[in-house]
Amino acid sequence: MISSLSGFRPSSMNRLASRFCLASSRGVVSAPSTRKGKKSKSQDEDSGNMTATKFTSLLDKSMTAIHVALESIAAKNTHYKLKFDTKAPQLELDCSSDGRGSYVLRGDYDNQLLILQSPVSGTMQYFYDNTASSTSTGSGEKEEQKVDMSLWLNVHDGHDIRGIITRDLLRHARGVVDFK
Repeated sequence: MISSLSGFRPSSMNRLASRFCLASSRGVVSAPSTRKGKKSKSQDEDSGNMTATKFTSLLDKSMTAIHVALESIAAKNTHYKLKFDTKAPQLELDCSSDGRGSYVLRGDYDNQLLILQSPVSGTMQYFYDNTASSTSTGSGEKEEQKVDMSLWLNVHDGHDIRGIITRDLLRHARGVVDFK
């Protein structure tokens, strides 16, 4: 019986391990610390923490990309209301007319996170893995790329934000979210 459990890790150990690093298709990615001022040198290097200006720009581009992707869902589900406040920024897909609640996306500037509140899955936090978001040119300089939505990773299990939005909306909405 003990030999059959050799690969088993108690759930408390899994939770503990997930606090320090995430397994993703890109390898092991360290999640940014959510405690203010308590980031270690390795966390800064691994998560590629960025300046507030860069984070704000990235968040604006990401929210705009998600807004564009959700417009097709709102068009096919005419009783849904899509609201985008570019100043906050906050994006809301109101599905309450059919008893579903609302999806809300907003930025957490202090911790550099994107927060998703879903009536299906609850509240989730995503960090941007910007260590994989830029490429090197032949001259050794970094060249900025278009925002890659697959790089917004969940702080607990490493899934990207596109998957959860698509999965949750497939349960009750007409159409499919198209992240371009």
